[in-house]
Amino acid sequence: MPNTNIKSNLLMGTTFKPVNRFYRSFKLNVSCHQSDLVAVSYNGDKIIGAGLIRCYLPTNKGINIKIRSEAQSCQSNDHPELGQFVLRSLFVDPEHRHYGIAKQILTLLCNKSDARLLLSCPNELTSLYQPFGFRVQSAPDNKTPNVLIKEHKKGLTLMCRP
Repeated sequence: MPNTNIKSNLLMGTTFKPVNRFYRSFKLNVSCHQSDLVAVSYNGDKIIGAGLIRCYLPTNKGINIKIRSEAQSCQSNDHPELGQFVLRSLFVDPEHRHYGIAKQILTLLCNKSDARLLLSCPNELTSLYQPFGFRVQSAPDNKTPNVLIKEHKKGLTLMCRP
């Protein structure tokens, strides 16, 4: 059983090197960027979970370019030209799963964003996201970023929170 000294926080405009090291320690191909909205859970000083939202801008080749400006936030419902916001990662250390840590991270990220939010996940994880307003999307639409279209073609389930 993990320590009960678990805290979750949003990280913005800071270095993400410890978060990237956390992902690499589990051999995950995930990297946080300055423009990402990142939430992290700690057990004491140790990172035990992280999630991130990334924005993709429309281009003439589809929606596939990441925003690199911290000036943009996840409040884009009034400004759809800012791009599509995607939950690109949510991961909890296997030793700390089933204690609500993923829900803490999702709560922080979803409370910070009033924008349409997309994600892809294995079908068995859809029930984790549904209480946060995510619904299964049967197929990609013309606003779906290319990265999610590729993941959908590989069998992952697309979900959207309007």
